[in-house]
Amino acid sequence: MQKVTFKTPVSELTFLSVKTRSSLQEAGFATVADIVFRAPIRYEDWRVVTPIGRLPVGRPGVIRGTVIRVDRRRTRRKNMEILRMTVRDDTGDAVLVFFNQLYLQKKYPVGEQVLVFGEVGRDRGVRAIPAMTNPVIFSLTEAARRDLPGRIVPVYPRVGNLTSRRFEVLVRKILERLEAGRDPLPRYIRERYGFPGRREALSALHALDPEAVPAGDSPLRTRAGQRLIYEELFTLQLGLALRRRLYGEHALGLTFRRDEALNAKLRRFLPFTLTRAQKRVLSEIFADMERPRPMHRLLQGDVGSGKTIVAACAMLVAVENGCQAVLMAPTELLAEQHAYTLGKLFRETGHRVGLLTGGMTAAERAPVLQGIRDGTLGVIVGTHALFQTGVEYARLGLVVIDEQHRFGVRHRARIRAKGERPDTLVMTATPIPRSLALTLYGDLDVSVLDELPPGRRPVVTRHVTLAHRERLYRRLAQALGRGRQAYIVCPLIEESQKLQVRAAKGLYEELRTGWLRSHRLGLCHGQLKRGEREAVMEAFTRGELDALVATTVIEVGVDNPNAVFMVIEHAERFGLAQLHQ
Repeated sequence: MQKVTFKTPVSELTFLSVKTRSSLQEAGFATVADIVFRAPIRYEDWRVVTPIGRLPVGRPGVIRGTVIRVDRRRTRRKNMEILRMTVRDDTGDAVLVFFNQLYLQKKYPVGEQVLVFGEVGRDRGVRAIPAMTNPVIFSLTEAARRDLPGRIVPVYPRVGNLTSRRFEVLVRKILERLEAGRDPLPRYIRERYGFPGRREALSALHALDPEAVPAGDSPLRTRAGQRLIYEELFTLQLGLALRRRLYGEHALGLTFRRDEALNAKLRRFLPFTLTRAQKRVLSEIFADMERPRPMHRLLQGDVGSGKTIVAACAMLVAVENGCQAVLMAPTELLAEQHAYTLGKLFRETGHRVGLLTGGMTAAERAPVLQGIRDGTLGVIVGTHALFQTGVEYARLGLVVIDEQHRFGVRHRARIRAKGERPDTLVMTATPIPRSLALTLYGDLDVSVLDELPPGRRPVVTRHVTLAHRERLYRRLAQALGRGRQAYIVCPLIEESQKLQVRAAKGLYEELRTGWLRSHRLGLCHGQLKRGEREAVMEAFTRGELDALVATTVIEVGVDNPNAVFMVIEHAERFGLAQLHQ
C-alpha cells in the first residue's frame, strides 16, 4: 500500500486513476493536504432510523418504509412538475415531495422498500402527516452498499467528475495511507484544551468515526473540529508573527528625524487644532518613523475624523528628511481631491505636489514621471499608476494608502518595492473591530481615530419608502432654501432595461424641472471627463451649486462641510461599505 504525507503531490497518488488525478489538479488540489483539509459542506446523520409516527418536526430524520403511492402533477409554473411519494411503516405514513425528479417514479415504484433522509415538515394536503421536501432516498440494496444506516455521511461539493460519494471514498483511501508526521500544535496547547491529535481530528472532520460524535451533533462542533479551527487560526497568527519579524523587526529601514525647527513647521502646517485622538495617533506614527525599522501601520477612523491631515503631517516629516511621500487612492476622483487638498496644505512649505493617474495622457504624464525620477516632486498622489512599470522614484520614504480595503496585499507590496523599505501607513474608514483587524491586517500595527473634530454632529439615517419621495424632496428643498447643500446619489448613470431603478441623468432632469426647479443643480458621474468632473465638484464646493446629483464617484473624499443632507436612491443596490462612505 502506498504511504503518503501531507506534502505528497496529487500527481504521485498511484492508487488513483489518471482521470481522477487530473480532475483534482484542475480543481486546484495540488497536495494531499489540500484534499484532507477540504471540509464537507454539511453532514447527514443516518445513524438512527426513526419510526414515522415519532418523527420530530423541524429536524432532520431517517425513515425506513414501503412506497404505497406515487402521484405526479404539473404546477402553474412553467417547466415545473411535482412528484408526491407516500411511504408507510408500522407507525404511519410520510409524504415525500420531489420537484422535477420524475425519474424517481420508475426507480422507486409502489412496493419498493426505501431508506430516506430529510428535513421533517408537515404536508400541506393533510397537515397531520409528516413530509420531506427533496429528501435523499435509496432502496435498501443501495443503502447497504453505502453502509447505511448507521453512520454520519459527509457531503462535499462536486469536484470535476467526482461526485460527493466518490470524493468521500477518495478521502477515506488517503487517510488510510496517511503518515501524519509531527503535530503542528504543541503538546501543551493540546493538553490545555483537550484537543485530539491531527490524525484523529481529520477522521472526525470526515465523519470516519461516528462513535466520536454525539447524537444529533456536527463533527465540526466536537473537540476534533474545534482543534482544526484552532490550528488554522494558530497557523495564521504564527505566519503573521514571522512575517512581522522578517519584514519589520529585522529589516533596516529609514530613520526620520524631527528637530525643533520641523516641529515648528508642523505647527504652522496645521490649519486647525488637532483632536486628542489625532495627537495620540500622530505620536504613534512619529515614534514608528523615528525607529530604524520600516513602519507598517493601519489607521482606522470614521469619515470626517481627520485621517488625511494625520497622513499629511507624516508626509511632511518624510519630505523634510529628504525623501518622497506618495498617497495612493483607489479612484481617480479621490486621487484628484487628495492632490487638491495636499496642494493647498503644502503650498507654503516649498514642496511640490504631483498627481499621477491612469487616465492622464502621455503628455500629462511625462513631466510628472520626470519630477518623480529626479526628486523635484516631493509629494505624489495617484492611483494604481503609482506602482506601474516606468515609474521610478528618486528616494521613496513613505507610502500612504487610502481606503486600504480596496487594495490587495500584492498592491501594497508593489508600491513598497518602488523604494528601499519605505514606511507604510494604510488608512480605512470602514469600521474594523480590533480582533478582525488583527486577523486581516496582522502584519500591521493598528491606530484608531475614535474622536470626531468639535462641532461634528451625529449622523441621522432614515429609511424612506418610494411612497414618501415627494415629502422627502420637499424637505430637501426647504434645507436648500436655508442655504444648505445636498448630495443625491443614484446607483446608475443612465436608465437600464434590466434594472428598474433611478439613474443620475434621468433624475437630474426630473428634479431640475420639478421639485428642485428653483435651485441650482449639478450632475457628476464617471462618464464625464476629468476636467468636467473637477469643474462640477469645485462649483459645488464653492457653493455655486445647491445640490449635486451623482453616482458613486463621490463615494470617498468629497469635502464640503455645508452639505448636510444626502439622499441615496435605491439604497439596496449599494454595499454596506459604500453606504458607510
